[in-house]
Amino acid sequence: MTLDEQETPAAQIQPAGGRLRRHGWPILAAVTGTVAVPMAVFVATGSGESPESFVATLLATLAWVALASPIFAAGAGGWFWAFFRGGCVVDASGAVLMVLWLSSGSSAAGESYITFFSVMRIYCIYAAVGLAGVAATRCSRSVTGRHASAIVFVVAVFAALSTPMWVNGLLNSTTGRTSDAIVTCAVYVNPAYSVFSATSESIGYVWHARGLMYNLTIIGQDGSAAPPPVQWYTAVVVWGAIAGILAATTLLHRRGAAT
Repeated sequence: MTLDEQETPAAQIQPAGGRLRRHGWPILAAVTGTVAVPMAVFVATGSGESPESFVATLLATLAWVALASPIFAAGAGGWFWAFFRGGCVVDASGAVLMVLWLSSGSSAAGESYITFFSVMRIYCIYAAVGLAGVAATRCSRSVTGRHASAIVFVVAVFAALSTPMWVNGLLNSTTGRTSDAIVTCAVYVNPAYSVFSATSESIGYVWHARGLMYNLTIIGQDGSAAPPPVQWYTAVVVWGAIAGILAATTLLHRRGAAT
């Protein structure tokens, strides 16, 4: 057993049943929160009476996965329980998606707001973000370091989710290809755009062109700030790559330190 798997000497001899009991309450809390928070948003926004209700719930679920996966994983010393805890958050978000699909109304075109294929695609997006959060917590062996890594990751994800708001200054100070590159990065790194892409055929929600967001960002308001098309798998590739890089870097570093 490696050092990162033993938080205390007693943990080395703790039986499997004891480990399950030790991790049971955090897992129960993770699953309960992952279901309760998005469902509360769903009910508060009209229980699916409008497409905006589904959009708000999808965003709330994405934000919760980004927050809860690393936070709950940070409390686990070993890789297995870290990914198990984070995986429970991701799987619970899948249950939320199934509820949205089963309660989905119909759009003007007669299609469900949330289709089964949309559920599968969005689940992959949530999984990529959640696993990246778990991998981030493995960058440190200590409990304090793991929680610090989790906090850094949460801040980074929420910064990515808010790119339409804080890139305005950069776009106002640049032109041409530089401006286009900034918009591309801001859109590709933001997993919300991929979520909306997964529901584009049924809901057709364009985040930067709707309501309050239109007044907060200049993305998409003129030709120089036109965002590139985003596919549902864009976030899966970006955040999946981040998860792989973090995990591989940590493993190589620890292997090198052990030799």
